[in-house]
Amino acid sequence: MMLWHGTKAGAVAGILQNGFHLPKSTNRLMYGPGVYFADRMSKSAQYCDSQMSPQAGSKGYLFICDVALGKKVYKCRRAHNEYTAPPDGYNAVKANGEFIPIWKHNVDYHGSIMPVGKTKPNARYPSYAVKFNEYVVYDPSCVVIKFLVEIKFV
Repeated sequence: MMLWHGTKAGAVAGILQNGFHLPKSTNRLMYGPGVYFADRMSKSAQYCDSQMSPQAGSKGYLFICDVALGKKVYKCRRAHNEYTAPPDGYNAVKANGEFIPIWKHNVDYHGSIMPVGKTKPNARYPSYAVKFNEYVVYDPSCVVIKFLVEIKFV
């Protein structure tokens, strides 16, 4: 899937030069030390600044990556900060969001699914741990950077 990853300005050069790495600290990571992505840009934009609501005029940096999620993705509705890998038999973890893309609007981008279009409420489950879908891979080699987008918060 083509997914978004937001980061602080200071991390951009290192990611471009060396790729993604697993975090050393597991503090505040809902699904353990993995590389986190989202199918909604607004979710990833929250990680572009140390504040959850960046100041107007500040810049943010988002990567659009081709993420190989594998054949089986574990779908969860609550935090699992004890994870260091997906559960046995799975290749990645997906945190089901309260709001999701309309899947029939997805497009094929060079063989990868790219979620585009409007966002709708997810009526599949009675509760959610996150507002928007998050995808976690525990092997950075599953990620290929395709684009770097600079945004300006308004």
